[in-house]
Amino acid sequence: ILTLLRALMGICLGISLVVILKKGAAGAQMASLISSSLIFFISYLFINRKRYVYSFSWYWGKKMLLFGFPLIWASIALWFFEVSDRYVILYFHNSDQIGLYSIASRVTQVLILLNMAINMSFKPLILQSYEEEKLVGKPISKSLISQTFGLYGVVAGIIASIISIFSFEIISLLAPESYLAASVAVPGLIFGSMFFQSRAISAIGIVLKEKTKWLMYTLVLAALLNIGLNFWLIPEYSFFGASLTTMISSLFYFFLSSYLSNRLFAVKLPVIRMMSYWFICLFFSFVVILDLLPMFNKLLLQVLFLLLVCLMPFVMRLVSISQLKSMLAK
Repeated sequence: ILTLLRALMGICLGISLVVILKKGAAGAQMASLISSSLIFFISYLFINRKRYVYSFSWYWGKKMLLFGFPLIWASIALWFFEVSDRYVILYFHNSDQIGLYSIASRVTQVLILLNMAINMSFKPLILQSYEEEKLVGKPISKSLISQTFGLYGVVAGIIASIISIFSFEIISLLAPESYLAASVAVPGLIFGSMFFQSRAISAIGIVLKEKTKWLMYTLVLAALLNIGLNFWLIPEYSFFGASLTTMISSLFYFFLSSYLSNRLFAVKLPVIRMMSYWFICLFFSFVVILDLLPMFNKLLLQVLFLLLVCLMPFVMRLVSISQLKSMLAK
């Protein structure tokens, strides 16, 4: 509930500050700060303050420090990964371009709700399964990872496709006409968010084996790649180029971290088939949003592509009817 409340507050505050009050990038950052601060105080006053007893343990302190210290640098790298594009846009262009980019980013918040749900449910489940499973090779835990990756990839792919294909119409409902150009950045941003989140499932072996330094290394490399691409693409393509750099860097982060995780804890995942599905969805999205087939009716293309996006997971054997029934039953 708190996660959903935070996301909804972030969306409402972001639209209010960026679109209505025209605060640009500062408004987007203010929206994030205000929503996060409110949720922090609400959760502390009504939940955490009454639930936990505070005491210090040197044993757990040392263990947490060894596990968490690399994540400090990973968090710094993540900040550069997420924010550097806005500074580069401002340097080469103006705050109006940042406003368009921020609107496109806000539209992708729908997928972030799914990402938050995965983070809050999958990680505790897989950690518990991994610790409790006594079978050699941890086959039950590996099956849980594989099934979660498949279901998330399909559901996220469908959501990302819907938001991308209909991004022009969605933005027209949420913002003035002057912001409709932001729709071209939606596919890159939302598919980039999906690539980034998929790593949390496919690379869970790094966490299970407590090798968090590899998370730091991969995220630092992804941030450096992102910054380099920003200076290459943003001068020419502005906020659309920024969306592409985010997508490419997130894809790089997904592949690298998944590869390292598989070296530590080998899990058979349908990565090739899933990537094929994602790229087809991305292709459909760009065809519609960039109007690459002007000779066809736009609405007809949108409906056709949406049907294909929903049917392809079954054709490509990424998910089955029985899995969907099992998921709905739960």
